[in-house]
Amino acid sequence: MNAWIVFLQCIACGVISGVPYSVLYGVGTLLHNQAARIITDTLYFVALTAFAVGVATVQGFPAFRFYMYFGIVSGWILYCKSVHRILAFLGKTCYNKIGKYFEKKKAQRECRKDGKKNSEKRKNAAFQRRERKGKTGKV
Repeated sequence: MNAWIVFLQCIACGVISGVPYSVLYGVGTLLHNQAARIITDTLYFVALTAFAVGVATVQGFPAFRFYMYFGIVSGWILYCKSVHRILAFLGKTCYNKIGKYFEKKKAQRECRKDGKKNSEKRKNAAFQRRERKGKTGKV
């Protein structure tokens, strides 16, 4: 088998292995425990090793060589520098939009509770909440 083809397949394995890395990274972060992070990272690298050996066996790669390890690590770095960041950005954007939606709904409930449906009243209620949190944006 051509070495370039094997190298490209190893890069693809590294990129594909980034998805479980993101999941396990999220689990380790949610647990807020250093031991949990160590366990999830170890679990990821054991799974990555099993995945790489499985792909090498199925595809009939020659004996493992340095460029294969380099390809897998390069693919993983490509994932972390591109797709992982894009997913983190999209997650943060969605979280902020959902937060603003619920903030608006809360302001509407407060206005209805007072018996007023005035949009100015809703804006003032939202502004006061942001002001209490220190997020008015005015200097």
